[in-house]
Amino acid sequence: QLLDGAAGNSGQPINYIAGCVDPDDATCAQRDLNNPKLHLSIETWVYGMGIAAALPLAVQPTLLTVLGYDTYMGNYLWGDVVKAGSADGLTLDYYKSYDASKFKPFIHFDKWQRMLELLPGDSIVRCSEMTAGTLYGTYRDAETYMAVTNDTNLTCYRDAVWFSKACRFNTTECVPLVVQYTLRNSMQQAYFLNMPLAIVMVRSDNTQYSD
Repeated sequence: QLLDGAAGNSGQPINYIAGCVDPDDATCAQRDLNNPKLHLSIETWVYGMGIAAALPLAVQPTLLTVLGYDTYMGNYLWGDVVKAGSADGLTLDYYKSYDASKFKPFIHFDKWQRMLELLPGDSIVRCSEMTAGTLYGTYRDAETYMAVTNDTNLTCYRDAVWFSKACRFNTTECVPLVVQYTLRNSMQQAYFLNMPLAIVMVRSDNTQYSD
C-alpha cells in the first residue's frame, strides 16, 4: 500500500507498522500486533522518526538503517541537461562546474525567466514574506547570510527571484534553481562556490505544493 501526503508519507506508516489501528494515535491504544497494516516503510523523515520514538516501547518498530544525507547536499538535474553538458566537456552534476569564473553552465539550461512562466504564481514564496521570525524567514536566514558573506544585497526581481553575486550584474548567465526548504544553504553555497544562480523558493506550507 502506498500512502500519499506530507504527513502520511512520513508519520502514519510508522503507526501502521507498529500494529496500531489508528495511524494518528501516538499512544497506540488499539493494536493488532499480529496483523499490522504495513510491514515496511521505505522512507521516513524527521516527523515519522519522532512518532516512532514516542510510541510505547513494546510496539516501536525496528529501525533498519539511516540514509546518511541532508536534503541541502544536492540538487536535481534533468538527465538531458547533464548529457548536453557532458557533450560540451562540462560535468554539470559536479559542483565545481558551476564556478562562474571558469565556466558558462547557463548555456545548457532554460533561461531563468522560463522558471517564472512555469511555476504557478501562488506557489512562489515572495521575498517580502521572508521576514525574520517567520517560517520562510528562517528558511532564508538573511542575517546569517549577510554576516558570513558581507553581501547585503537581498533584493529580489519581482519579489520572487534572488540573483547570486556571481551573475547579479549579468543575469542572462544565471542558472535557474527552485528550492523548497534550503534557501539559506543554496544562497551561501552560491556565494562561496561562485555559482551563478537565479533562485526561487516555492511553498511548503500548502498541501497542494508540499513534497
